[in-house]
Amino acid sequence: MWNQNSNQGTQQAQQPRKPSLIEEAFNQFVKISQSNFENMQSTAVNQGASIKNLETQIGQ
Repeated sequence: MWNQNSNQGTQQAQQPRKPSLIEEAFNQFVKISQSNFENMQSTAVNQGASIKNLETQIGQ
């Protein structure tokens, strides 16, 4: 009964575990997907501005 907690103070700090290959692939996929989304978002904003400019030119 007294020995149940005897190892609490002697545990060494654990090294962070290395991600598995599938985790690394997934993380890379998420980064690329985020980058692609940001690029598409920027393109959509630019296209919207171009359309507004064309509408202004046609309306003159």
